Amino acid sequence: MKSKNKKNTVWIVFTCIFALTTVVLAMALYRSHSTLEAMRVQLAEGQTNTITAETNQSRQQLAGAHNMQAVRVMNGILQQQDENEQWVDVAPVADLQQADPVLAGRNKMQELITQNREAV
Repeated sequence: MKSKNKKNTVWIVFTCIFALTTVVLAMALYRSHSTLEAMRVQLAEGQTNTITAETNQSRQQLAGAHNMQAVRVMNGILQQQDENEQWVDVAPVADLQQADPVLAGRNKMQELITQNREAV
């Protein structure tokens, strides 16, 4: 009789442990599900805010584009389009290259390297 009571007690303990584990896991699953939903909402809001910001930036760029003038290089001369859509010469490209301090420094350095090689 003791053996049967012992078996029943073991099964009752296992059943209680199993029930308690099931409840704990169900609570964890519910919490993870609600956390996942909250993250989805935050992601959707973030994407909406990003799209809105990009749209506003594009609108600002388009609004600023009306103040821009078209330019082109034709036969080594920089030209700009005026209000009447006529191309007006601005400056030769060679003059612009000489006015560029980076390009001028690069050319000067190249000249010094060349002179140094010739001297050696």
